[in-house]
Order: sequence, then C-alpha cells, then structure tokens
Amino acid sequence: MPDIIQIVLIALVAGAGGMVIGGVLGIIVKKPGRSYIGYMLSFAAGAMIGISIFELLPEALEHGEEMFYGGGIVAIIIGLALGALFVFLLELPMSKKQKTLDNLKSETLSNVLDEQLLKNDQQKRFRLLGIAVFIAIILHTFPEGLAIGAGYHVGNALVFGIVLMIHYIPEGHAIAVPLKAGGTNGIKIITLCFLAAVPTVLGAILGYYIGTIDWLLAFAFAFAAGAMIYIVLSEMLPTAYEYVKNKKLLAAIAMLGAVVLIVFSALL
Repeated sequence: MPDIIQIVLIALVAGAGGMVIGGVLGIIVKKPGRSYIGYMLSFAAGAMIGISIFELLPEALEHGEEMFYGGGIVAIIIGLALGALFVFLLELPMSKKQKTLDNLKSETLSNVLDEQLLKNDQQKRFRLLGIAVFIAIILHTFPEGLAIGAGYHVGNALVFGIVLMIHYIPEGHAIAVPLKAGGTNGIKIITLCFLAAVPTVLGAILGYYIGTIDWLLAFAFAFAAGAMIYIVLSEMLPTAYEYVKNKKLLAAIAMLGAVVLIVFSALL
C-alpha cells in the first residue's frame, strides 16, 4: 500500500473514528456524565503533552541538527511559537461566542437532555451552540493531523493517531450534545462529526510531504507540538477542571495519560 494512502487511512480513522464515537455517545446517552468527560479530557491532555515532550520535540531537535544558527533549538523555539500562534489566531474570531458557549455548557451537559420538550427559541439556541462548537473544533484539528503525517517518517504515525482518536471522542461528544438538544437528527449530527475530522486528514497529507525535507520536518514537529500544548493548556485542562473539581485527581489522570503514551510508544 502506498505511504500516502496509509497516512490518509490513519488520519481518517483517528479523526473520524474518534469524532463519530463521541457523536454516537452524545446521541444515545440520555444524561451525559460531566465527570467522565472531564476524566477523558484530562487523560487525552496528558497523552498529548507526552507526545509533544517525548516524541515531537526530540524529533524536531534531531532533524534540525544541520540547520544554521542553533540548529534544532531554533526550530523548536520558532515552531512552538508558530504552532501556538496559529491556533490562537484561528480561534480569535470565536472569542465573542465563547461567553455564550461557557454560559450554556453546564446547562447543555447536565440539564437540557432531561427536558421532554424544548421551546423553539431554545432549540435554535442549542443548534447554534452546536455549530459554534463544530467550528471551534475544526480550527485546531489541522495541526494535529500535521503530527500524524510528519510522524510517519519516524514511525510514530500510528501512536499519534491512537492518542488523537482518544482526544477526539469528547470533542465529537461536545458537538453532538447541543445539536441533539436543539432537535437535530442523528444522521446530521454524525455527518458533522465526520466532517470535523477532514482537516486532520488534510494536515496529515501536508505533514507527510513536508517530512521529505529534513529541516522542514523539524519545524513541522515543533509546530504540531506548539499547537497541541496550546490546545491542552487553553482548552482541554480548563474544561476538565470545570467538569471535575478535584484537580489533584485530574492531574493524576493526566500523568497516567502521559505514562500510557510513553509505554505504548516504546512497545511499538
């Protein structure tokens, strides 16, 4: 099987698989548990930090050795900054909607699915919320796909794909819950969850071709690490803390996620 086909399949299964699983859970679970979402986010956050620190950044350092003016260290510094800035700028247009999202998040996850009947204006509000979440999610799946494509050249694409699949389950869930509350049918919800994974595939394809040039590969690894770390610190962990008040427990779960990633990577 051609390499690029393998890349597309890994990215598609990781992205679409995780999103769709999360979407299905959002549809079939009558009252989503806030705790399990918080635990899942925390575990995925730890795994993504583990990927960034123990996989992506060492690879960036190694492949940037022959660069001038500091080599891999320069690639890491610039790549980390650009990766974080990329996600920040993409999410900037969503900042005005974030207050609405925060206000509705608790109600959506813990109360609204217990309602037997929602008024038309309530349904519209939750449909808009679901679309807002969908847009916010697709903005940062591209650099995560980049990690899969670049990782293929060093044998880590499968590891990255599995961890990202875990990460995408709560994201698919976050898309599905408000849409279901707004009266959207299951087929449309699953379709949106699937489409949310398209940037992952596109990022993986670009990452694969960038990886054919050593110094670009160094930047690609650092860029993906910067994007992932920013997402973890700005979105995943704060959301997990909101759902589960026991921060020590969440920290332990995040550490477990990082350890599992390291062990799994070593075994592969």
